[in-house]
Amino acid sequence: MVNATRDIWVFGYGSLIWKPDFPFQEMRRGRLDGFHRDLCAYSVEHRGTVARPGLIFALDRGGICDGAAFRVAAADAAEVIAALRQREQVTGVYRERLRPVSLQTNVGMSAGETVMAVCYVVDPGHRQYAGRLSCDRQAILVGGAIGKAGANVDYVHNTHHALASMGIRDRRLDRLIALMGGSRLARSANQDSSLARRIQQVTGTKGRNPMRRWSVRARDELAVNHRKNLGY
Repeated sequence: MVNATRDIWVFGYGSLIWKPDFPFQEMRRGRLDGFHRDLCAYSVEHRGTVARPGLIFALDRGGICDGAAFRVAAADAAEVIAALRQREQVTGVYRERLRPVSLQTNVGMSAGETVMAVCYVVDPGHRQYAGRLSCDRQAILVGGAIGKAGANVDYVHNTHHALASMGIRDRRLDRLIALMGGSRLARSANQDSSLARRIQQVTGTKGRNPMRRWSVRARDELAVNHRKNLGY
């Protein structure tokens, strides 16, 4: 349970780094042990659709993850947590957890204090959980997906750029960017007939969409119920 009566820390590992959309007092590089960053969750709204899912970053078990730790003032804590829950938990693919994050100094070369930070980790039992995908499959899925928030490829490139600007090296993400040609031209991949066939082959078991049993109506009802539970 998050104590919103004092300053809190929030750990960002994906879009929160370059688009936090909440007030904070400071941002530090941080390291989370026991989890790693991966494109292991299907996006059916912001960076894809139910018919053509994209991929979003999530914290999956194992390894370590370097990212950004944001300190939020006590006066803003309750509002920030409410906004994060609305942003991250609409479909329930993420679980809110408090985890120890080591704050880094000297551009990440030495560890500073350890704080308990709010983290959003993936639920491996959720229908949006994609599991460990090859870079080739990730590139195809990312390259052809567009959602309400824009092209999936932009989301990946923005995260890669934000990590690089903090001096954080993610070798798996580096390989993915290289595989996509280091450019944003992959957004038109679904217009290529041969690649479109490959997309159909990798978006689910035996070529079927992994979201095939999750109708748009079911997703929208879930989102509405989620907002009602949050008081929106």
